[in-house]
Amino acid sequence: MLFAGLAAGIGYLSKASIGWFFIIAGIGGFIYRLMFRGWGVLRNGWYWAAIGIFALPVALWSYRNLSLFWDGSPGGLIDAWQTSGIISGLVATAFGHPDQLLIGLAGKLPVMAGLLLLPYLPFVDVLWRQLKQWRSEEVFGLWLAIGLIFVLGWFFGAVFWVTDQTSLLWADNVRYVMPATIALLWLVVRGDARPAIWRWSICFLILFLMSMLPPTYYLPEFAPA
Repeated sequence: MLFAGLAAGIGYLSKASIGWFFIIAGIGGFIYRLMFRGWGVLRNGWYWAAIGIFALPVALWSYRNLSLFWDGSPGGLIDAWQTSGIISGLVATAFGHPDQLLIGLAGKLPVMAGLLLLPYLPFVDVLWRQLKQWRSEEVFGLWLAIGLIFVLGWFFGAVFWVTDQTSLLWADNVRYVMPATIALLWLVVRGDARPAIWRWSICFLILFLMSMLPPTYYLPEFAPA
């Protein structure tokens, strides 16, 4: 548990934080713990120690951001603690154009979901069985991780599209949701009691082709302007 808190803190510092959306993901994880462990988890000292280990680098980094970027106004405080003011501005722009944001969400969904799930088509029956076991604490946690990563990545893919106006088929944004692959693999390994070589062979072949073939980013008709 302590290692999980440390890993989460390091993950927060590894790239420009996504501000309030990172907190939303944390709240999702907290609710998940309450669902399966009850309120008694709040009396677990190790749980609070892990939260403290995570909160320390976040608090220090937020203080650093405030000392550098805060203009002293209440409104500025809301954005200044985040690592990237640029991202905050892009999110504000997207919310200011809800029609464009909806188009971006609709257009990015099939591309991002399709390319994320494509390598795991040989395991569709395994994943379906795991989905039906969602009441299990372990399975629910893995699906929650996949859902949170995908929804946030999908959202930011749409947000960036509102400003950039690239092709909706531009595949570069898929990298925002690819961390969900780790949880997907855990579900497959957990549910595939008798691994079949042909399944993994097809999976690895698809992954190889996706890695080696030029993404649509390099095609003139899909490239950003």
